[in-house]
Amino acid sequence: MGLFIMTLRLAGLFILAVSPALPSRAADGVDTNKMTNIEIRAAVPAPAFNLLDWEGRRFSSTTLTGQAAVVTFWAVGDKPSERQMAELNALQNRFPTEKLSVVSMVVVDNPAGLRKYMTEHRPPFPVLLADLPTIEAFGRLQAVPTTFVIDKNYNIIQQYVGFTGKADIQKYVEAVLKQ
Repeated sequence: MGLFIMTLRLAGLFILAVSPALPSRAADGVDTNKMTNIEIRAAVPAPAFNLLDWEGRRFSSTTLTGQAAVVTFWAVGDKPSERQMAELNALQNRFPTEKLSVVSMVVVDNPAGLRKYMTEHRPPFPVLLADLPTIEAFGRLQAVPTTFVIDKNYNIIQQYVGFTGKADIQKYVEAVLKQ
């Protein structure tokens, strides 16, 4: 298994990110490609945030209460992150926005690259500019992409570190929607 290594620069700090390229694994090390039964883990309250999107509009986490949500941290130019964005695009297109909200938080060290990416891809969900307090509130990311599945009560029920396929995330989203 290969490793993806990059250094993120955010607010003057450097964060070393090491991410397995494949296979997808849950935060607890379970191979999510082989999961057959979904077990919702003990929920942890998701951190509140109020961030600007890439075009300067304000977005608050309060809009996520009452529906399933997927929040992912990613970086422009990081191949696993960009693959994750494509998977989340397909996931958001699978569910109506009143049932599922996908939110991405980009760790920006290349504003021109972000503008180019957004012009070319135009995801159907908010792309927010991650800040250090929000990253810390979500538990100091080990790698990008890192994805969280959040239930209707705004609790984190699953976390993935590294690229995770749409089907794996969708299992948890469907479990939340059945609650």
